[in-house]
Amino acid sequence: LSPRHTGRLRVAASFAERYTSVRPPISVVRSASVLAERFMPEQQLRDKVSSGLFRLGAKKRAYLVGPQLFAGDTRCIASSLSLPEDLVASVTGDCGYALGSSAGCALAALWSGLRPGAQVAMIHEGDGNSSGVLMEAV
Repeated sequence: LSPRHTGRLRVAASFAERYTSVRPPISVVRSASVLAERFMPEQQLRDKVSSGLFRLGAKKRAYLVGPQLFAGDTRCIASSLSLPEDLVASVTGDCGYALGSSAGCALAALWSGLRPGAQVAMIHEGDGNSSGVLMEAV
């Protein structure tokens, strides 16, 4: 995934940007709190994931590792975009939400099934940051 750690995937495209109109729904000061009013509306989140996939140039059969905050997020978004469920990697239903490691756990769940040429689109949205990476199995 980097010049030091090449592995079975190579980065084909990526993007990252910050937008200040959304504040993170989770804050940690002395304890963790979740503020429901800060969650991005589902329609807006779906549109951002869709535009992220387009921006990355993902193929029609690319695997999706998307927003991981709740078990249904990625699956609901994928369904509304008509993406087949077998291409959606989400482990929050099995493992729970683990902050930044949830996407890595979802990628690990795909690992044994990745064949050369397969694409994995990893999209992050919803906390004031928007990023994506398209990886190809080699």
